[in-house]
Amino acid sequence: GGEDLSKGFSGGMSLFEKWDSEAPPEDFAVTRRERRILFMTDMCSAGGELGELVDKAQKDKEIHTSVIGLGLDFNSELTESIIKVPGANYFTTKDENDLDEILVEKFHYNFLPICHETRLTFSSNDFHLEQIYGAPVDPETENIDLSWLPKHHRSFPSEFRRTALTLLMCLKRAELKLPMIAFSGVMDFIAPREIEVTRLETMF
Repeated sequence: GGEDLSKGFSGGMSLFEKWDSEAPPEDFAVTRRERRILFMTDMCSAGGELGELVDKAQKDKEIHTSVIGLGLDFNSELTESIIKVPGANYFTTKDENDLDEILVEKFHYNFLPICHETRLTFSSNDFHLEQIYGAPVDPETENIDLSWLPKHHRSFPSEFRRTALTLLMCLKRAELKLPMIAFSGVMDFIAPREIEVTRLETMF
């Protein structure tokens, strides 16, 4: 404990900068692969700039950070502040078997994100979203009261869309024409009004 992790991070960044400057133009695509600095530490840092450096590396260079926590005095508070940066994540380990699982068996799952800045829209009268797997931090979720409009129709559940189609077929068979305001009122009555929108910075 007590090491200055910000100096170690700066050293890792300087290596990336060196590789970028030496890479020929035709290798630019190679240098833009997923790039990540991995800490294996108890995170008991004597320096106070690590969070700012991690955030700057992600914003300016798209270089992400992972932390593998070691030791019984692992500083989870500092780590949790770092993993709020998009693309960052952390793991804890007790023995060599944990390390092998993190670094070898689940390497692609742990260190290669599927996507960034994800928005998930979920709508149902009968179910709600309980848990999202693959997000290093708790996602931001909000509930939106969404009235039915033709432009929103595709956002509603498939069961509701089938019901709406059945209603339209019945109206056509009966040769009835409802004003749009009346039809929207019917749709609002049978549709789930509450739409759950979840935003995630990174999915692994």
